[in-house]
Amino acid sequence: MTKKGVRTTRNLDSKIKKATLEKRFQSLCKKAKELSILCDTEVGIIAFSHAENDIFAWPSVIQAIDRVKNYLACVETKKPVKFQKHETYLQSILDAQEKYIDQMEQNVEKIEMENLFRELVNARKRFDELEDREIKGLLKLFAVKRTKLEEKKKQLKQNI
Repeated sequence: MTKKGVRTTRNLDSKIKKATLEKRFQSLCKKAKELSILCDTEVGIIAFSHAENDIFAWPSVIQAIDRVKNYLACVETKKPVKFQKHETYLQSILDAQEKYIDQMEQNVEKIEMENLFRELVNARKRFDELEDREIKGLLKLFAVKRTKLEEKKKQLKQNI
């Protein structure tokens, strides 16, 4: 047996709306009761309609309100460990992505400069053909290679 899908159209007839709400609320209460038993938690449900001033509550209005008050008191005393706004969460993801992109751009620039260096050494490209950005990148690469050469020179002197 297959389950029926939820209708996405709204009913305009108030009797049908009320009957649907009562039926769905009963099934929701059944699920809430199962959840409270299985997980040993306090569950309270409140649903209301402004149009008809109907209030549906489970297990009762008073008990549902007490559970909400208990929750609010618990939150104030224990202070949740980590509540984040959706905006803060998305900003942290964006910052991580920007950091990753910056690292990738640096790696790409390093590889480009090494390839450019090889082209200069093999005389495939002349120095006067280079752009300012390429010259600055090559200067950084030369500085890194020079420090590595000096380190190797020191190691060789120590071994001798």
